[in-house]
Amino acid sequence: MSRRQKIVVARYRLIGDSILSIPFLRALRRQNPQAEIHLLIGDDAISLMAHCPYVDKVITFEPRKLGYWQAMRLVRRERYDVAYILKRSLSSAMMMFLAGIPERIGFDTEGRGFLLTQRVPYRPKEQHEAQCYLDLLPKSDSPPDMALALWLPEEVQESAAKRISGVKRPRITLHATSSKPAKCWPITHFATLAQMLIETYDAQLYCFGTADERALYDAMIAALPEARRANVNNLCGETSLIGTMGILPHMDLVVANDSGMIHMAAMADVPVVCLFGPMDPNQWHPLSQRVTILTNPDLDCRPCRMKITCGNRFPCLTEIAPQQVFTACKPYLIS
Repeated sequence: MSRRQKIVVARYRLIGDSILSIPFLRALRRQNPQAEIHLLIGDDAISLMAHCPYVDKVITFEPRKLGYWQAMRLVRRERYDVAYILKRSLSSAMMMFLAGIPERIGFDTEGRGFLLTQRVPYRPKEQHEAQCYLDLLPKSDSPPDMALALWLPEEVQESAAKRISGVKRPRITLHATSSKPAKCWPITHFATLAQMLIETYDAQLYCFGTADERALYDAMIAALPEARRANVNNLCGETSLIGTMGILPHMDLVVANDSGMIHMAAMADVPVVCLFGPMDPNQWHPLSQRVTILTNPDLDCRPCRMKITCGNRFPCLTEIAPQQVFTACKPYLIS
């Protein structure tokens, strides 16, 4: 009996990027129904992708923690036939080359083309990031399926339903953090928005994140009138990522910075209002039909793609007023 072809997909690091790989993984499986497909992914996102039906195995992969050579040896042991390198770094291509994978397909970025057997142009200014990933695959006659999907274990669904049981609507997630401080709308603006949502809709607000982020939301809550503070549920450090993902489908709306949360909201099929500053929403918007994107369109410097030229004043975000965000929320909250 012949051995199944073994394919590895390297997209480790960052929650949002991992979620945006779902259309690619679906298309890869359709084109290779008999192959054994493995996904290398960072431990921050592995719980979201652990039950993905398009791959046979999801592997926690953290070269920075494991050590570069140890990570390379881990890949080499699997004896892969093909590597799709969704990461754009020189080090990721070098690792697949040194692991002895015969066919290596990736973006021709960071001068790494000589390490690839198939170089693909990276075109982020022309199309969405998820479409860039799909460029790595052979062209198909049918249009790509860009829909996301959510795979939650039954126990996660039951736990989330129990936690949210009896909480009146509307339920709104406010997400004030991001991987880069430059992507963050001011926390004082979030506090103003929170007060408007509570006073207008008597909304129950939810904040998710790590234990280290808890103090940020405590500061937001402290800025509210005392009578309004009970409407805010600061769950930072109290829920895992998959636990948060279980609760999100019970939300009526997510308001968030450009972060993994906007893609988690799309994965959960929840409306999302996104605040974009330095990055280009045409490349990074959530894959959802129910999304409102807010930017400051009157600036010649945006999107700067993190090549900051404003002296860290970030008018692209600070000049988006809370009233503007509140107005964007209204259509999703009127039944």
